[in-house]
Amino acid sequence: MQKSHFGIDFGTTNTAVVQILVDEHGTKTRYCSIDDRPFSSLVAINKNDGTVIFGRKVKDKRQQLARDHYIFSSFKSRLGKDDDIEVAGQKYAPRDITALFLKGIKETLKINMGL
Repeated sequence: MQKSHFGIDFGTTNTAVVQILVDEHGTKTRYCSIDDRPFSSLVAINKNDGTVIFGRKVKDKRQQLARDHYIFSSFKSRLGKDDDIEVAGQKYAPRDITALFLKGIKETLKINMGL
């Protein structure tokens, strides 16, 4: 029987995810990413419709997105603070931005790595 565990190194700039597989043959570690790079710890929310983009897409298109998106960076350092920001009629606390980011990672890994 194979067991699977995940570890997340949630960084201010980048976030890495690893999967640890344990079975009768031992332990194997698998780096979970898209194109062998960590996830950029960035979230962009569209100012008009609330659409969320995260990670490398935000990093690669940051200047273009800045016109009509609110871009959250270093949101890890805001955790635990009452630092709510309103975007597209909805208030986001730092924990909400973090949840959107982690949800984006989860969905991306499910789609691209079959996790």
